[in-house]
Amino acid sequence: LGVDFKVKTISVDGNKAKLAIWDTAGQERFRTLTPSYYRGAQGVILVYDVTRRDTFVKLDNWLTELETYCTRNDIVKMLVGNKIDKENREVDRNEGLKFARKHSMLFIGTLQICAGI
Repeated sequence: LGVDFKVKTISVDGNKAKLAIWDTAGQERFRTLTPSYYRGAQGVILVYDVTRRDTFVKLDNWLTELETYCTRNDIVKMLVGNKIDKENREVDRNEGLKFARKHSMLFIGTLQICAGI
């Protein structure tokens, strides 16, 4: 359906917290499904592929959608640059960091996940 949902109970400073993660597909054909998942969200993680500039360019559209449909003003936003281990980068780390700072987002880079890891 374009969405994957997982729940995990974690311990934070000795307190239990339930983490519910909605992984909405970034493909255009699933775009109409995503607005309903923003309601009540406490955090959002936007992921782009550093080897595909088009995924970075679309971040502005995702943020606009978030601002339109999110019901909280204090939502925590994180930007993740994925596949930082690849040599064919189209988006460098400084671009991602600059974007994150501009939009008051946390920022990290991640390696591409390989099978069997």
